[in-house]
Order: sequence, then structure tokens, then C-alpha cells
Amino acid sequence: MDPDEFNDIQSRLYKLIPKQTQDIVATAIFLVVLPVGFLINIFCIMPFWYPAFGEAWVIRVSCFLVLAFNVYMNWYKMVTVGPSGLNPELPNVVKAGFRYCHSCHTNAPPRAYHCPVCDKCCFRRDHHSSFGAVCVGHFNQSGETVLGMVLLFGLRLYDSLTFSVS
Repeated sequence: MDPDEFNDIQSRLYKLIPKQTQDIVATAIFLVVLPVGFLINIFCIMPFWYPAFGEAWVIRVSCFLVLAFNVYMNWYKMVTVGPSGLNPELPNVVKAGFRYCHSCHTNAPPRAYHCPVCDKCCFRRDHHSSFGAVCVGHFNQSGETVLGMVLLFGLRLYDSLTFSVS
């Protein structure tokens, strides 16, 4: 691996690290507390109702693993794509329909809004997600929406599969 590739990978990983306190706390909850809770659930709580590594236990854990994989892949998509796409750099030249953002000191496209937390303009900005330390906008809104839906579905599935003894 040449030094340029290493520096590129290092800069991409550095961008994923949250800078704000609220983002650090929320991302730590999402990346540490949820997996620990998952492990406590499958190894401490579920064996009270189902024999560990029995057929019923394996079926339920498999469902939870598929949902967990889906949640973290959607989170990864939301964080890596970003609200303005894979190339979020705004142009320094004036283009038709663009306006000047006084906070960023760049030209922002129509329907772009400035995020005070990220301190940059985002295309069709919806909100700032602290769980990903990124704004949710045009290009990553689908990942964030599916992430929320899968989490809600997972909670409902957790309730019905863990506490319903058949």
C-alpha cells in the first residue's frame, strides 16, 4: 500500500469520528450500548425462556442478527454517503441559481441549508443526526429512514419473540 492510499484511508476514517459532545455520546450509545444490550439479551435473558443454542433460541437470534446487520449497514450508508453525496465540495465559482452562504463562505445550491453543528451547507438538509454525527439530507435520507423503520420493527419483533413463550 503506497503512502497516498494510506493517507486517503486515514482521512476517510478521521471524518467518521464525531467532533461534538452530543455526537460522541450518541454515537457511543449506538456503537457500544446497543451491541452490549444485544449480547445481554441473547445470552442472559433469552435462555430463561428458551434453551441456549436450542432450535427456538437459534431462530430468534438469527432474526435479531439479520435486523442488527440491516441497522448497522444503513447506519454505515448514512454516515459514508452524507447529505450532499459522495463529493460534498461546493464550488467556489458562481453558478446560476446558487446563493452565497455567509457561514460557510461558499456558494450553496438551491434548497441547501447550513447546519450549525456540522458547520457546512447540506443539500436538502432535513436534520442533524447525532447517532451518525452527520446531517441527514438528500442522498442519505433513505438510509436514515430505513434505519429508523428497522429499529422500530426490531423492537416490536424483540417484544413478540423474546417474551412470548410457545
